[in-house]
Order: sequence, then C-alpha cells, then structure tokens
Amino acid sequence: RNIDKNKAGFLTFDEFILALSTLARGTIPEKLKWTFQLYDQDGDGYISKNDVTDVTQAMYNMLGKHTVPPIYHDAIEDNVRLLFDKFEKDYYVERISEKEFIEGCLRDETIINSINTFDSRLC
Repeated sequence: RNIDKNKAGFLTFDEFILALSTLARGTIPEKLKWTFQLYDQDGDGYISKNDVTDVTQAMYNMLGKHTVPPIYHDAIEDNVRLLFDKFEKDYYVERISEKEFIEGCLRDETIINSINTFDSRLC
C-alpha cells in the first residue's frame, strides 16, 4: 500500500521503479525510511505490532508453504518480539516511531550489513 503512491490499488511502472531505485541505490537512511513505510500499513507514522505481524505474514505467504525450514505462526510472534526488543521497547509498548526505527537500525550492525547487501551503486 505504501508503495502505491497514487492509491490506485496497483503499482504503476514509475512507482515500481522508484521503490526499486530506493532499495538499490538509496542511502542507508532512505532505505530505512522506505522500510519503515512498508511496515507502517495505516500510515500513522508508527509501526505497531499488528503492522509488523501483517507484513511478516505477507512475506512468509510469498515464500510459500514449502520453505525449508517450515515457517510456523510462532516464528511471526518471535519476529515481532525481536523487533521490539531491538528498539529497547517494553513488550507492552505497542508502537515504534519512524525516528526510533531509523535511529535503532543505524545502531545495529547486523541491520546495516543486511541493507548494504542490496547496495548496487557503481561508485
């Protein structure tokens, strides 16, 4: 939904290229902002546990039922818990702001290395 900038219900070629360009050639903060917007399903400026659960479930659904190892529902809950733990959020805190998300990701070497994997700049 957040990639569909004109809210047409589908991606135009320009929207697809813009998203792809951000992921492939954007700066780390641009990529983090894009990722935050992907998770912020309702556009309220926060990532909620429901947002993370929904996006994670959608990603697992795209992987299919025959992944190795198999993905279980508990894995989704574990991912939500791990995300909120990374941002030093109490389990009962329900949301993460964009600023908290970006700052937390910039402090995490594993996340930065993962983002750099998609870097396709030539220089």
